Amino acid sequence: MRRIFPFILAMMVLLALLTLPGCRPNTPPPPPPGPTLPNVSPNQTLTVKKGERFTIALDTSADYNWTFAKPYDKTRLKIVAISTQTSGLLKPSSSQREIWTFQALQPGKTDITLQYARREEKGKPERVETYHIVIQ
Repeated sequence: MRRIFPFILAMMVLLALLTLPGCRPNTPPPPPPGPTLPNVSPNQTLTVKKGERFTIALDTSADYNWTFAKPYDKTRLKIVAISTQTSGLLKPSSSQREIWTFQALQPGKTDITLQYARREEKGKPERVETYHIVIQ
């Protein structure tokens, strides 16, 4: 019992020291996101301001996914997040929605071209959608 007590005490002191703000590594806070704009529709032109975020919501299923059909302009846009919302159990027939969030970096015009295809197959995609973005 006497040997265990110093060990427990040392662990408690270590834990207390690690929770102090000065003991954590310095990580800069994320930049403010700016307003998040509504979803963009295909072939629609969306005008955003530098720093603003916008989302593209894409319907999908478990055996299909969206990928870039063409590279996007990384000097004008940054991908902030890609998330999936699932309804029910994950089965090949279950409906899902991919939410792609971008942030506008530099003024100008650019396109985002995405393709929808089976995960396992290479070849012609089922759909190709282009989104036109104007950054002010």
